[in-house]
Amino acid sequence: MSNINQSKMQELLERMETTMNDFERANVVVDSAQLLIRASRIMNDLLAKHLSLNIMASEH
Repeated sequence: MSNINQSKMQELLERMETTMNDFERANVVVDSAQLLIRASRIMNDLLAKHLSLNIMASEH
């Protein structure tokens, strides 16, 4: 391989590695966001149950 081809290949490999790292970071952000959404849904469910129990208790 000529030096030009080798340097082009090296550049492409480095760009691919950078892109893969960017994807990995993006996946971590997405996973974190999904966990936060799931946690907020659980908290909303718990709050709704708590409120409905309080309403039922106050009616009796």
